Amino acid sequence: MALSKGVAVGLGCATVALAGSPAVAADATPARLVWNAPASCPDAAAVQAQVQQLATPGSRLAIATAEAWVTEGRTGRWHLRLETVSGDAHGTRAIDAASCAELADSTALILSMPEPAAPQPSLGPDVPADRASFRPNPEGSRPSARSGPSAAVSAVTEIQSFPNAAAISEVALTFGWATPRARGEAWGALSVADWNAASHFQAFSLGVRGCPTLDLGGPMVGACLGLDGGVAGTGPAFGSHGNGVTIRGLAGPVVVWPLGARAQLVLHADLALAIAVPEVTADGTTATRSGRVSAVLASGVGFVF
Repeated sequence: MALSKGVAVGLGCATVALAGSPAVAADATPARLVWNAPASCPDAAAVQAQVQQLATPGSRLAIATAEAWVTEGRTGRWHLRLETVSGDAHGTRAIDAASCAELADSTALILSMPEPAAPQPSLGPDVPADRASFRPNPEGSRPSARSGPSAAVSAVTEIQSFPNAAAISEVALTFGWATPRARGEAWGALSVADWNAASHFQAFSLGVRGCPTLDLGGPMVGACLGLDGGVAGTGPAFGSHGNGVTIRGLAGPVVVWPLGARAQLVLHADLALAIAVPEVTADGTTATRSGRVSAVLASGVGFVF
């Protein structure tokens, strides 16, 4: 089949516009190439022939039209400017090489690139299991806070603001159960260090709390209400004095952040209001007082069974 050619000669350069060569496969769309190069370079027909050799059989070429300008620099290096059109996308490439033949090879390689394959439709729920080789994770790549029973070891800091400033550190062991919409916990805490030993704290305590939660697809957040009771003392559990029973109500937010397949970080920030607190008086007798306010901050690492 003969190809029509239009030639314009100026400064030893030829401009050739060619309709693309026949497709490599029946469904391929040939590229249209406008090749502006000196007469000493391979011509457009040679470039198109090389495109046919490089193109993947049965593929559709990505680039529909292209226009190239080839020039020789003063240092003997050759320069290519290639403008391409692929659908609605326009691109420009600039390439340097030691010879014009190398630039012709580069142009053929670019024009022979196949069109990207269309994404495959996802398999529906009615596809048999033996055909469902891959299914995307609807929850994304991030791990999500897991439901089920769990256990956590936490470091607890309790800051008392009323009636006088004081603080104490505790270690707590917590057992919980979580669903995507709720979380329940039961714990035991043991005080280990304090600041301002004249104040009274729970040297040892047991508590429960419930939290409606919202699963964000990664962290879980919620608001908790709880109740704890224990043995009061003026300092750490060992060596404490002024014993008596305390009862407190607690309220505050919780954040559960997944650290992996089963590990998770559990954060609590509670406001504790004492319902009953024993106080050692000057004459050695014990009186029950209420109204003591504390901020209780707990952070721990837990594991889901």
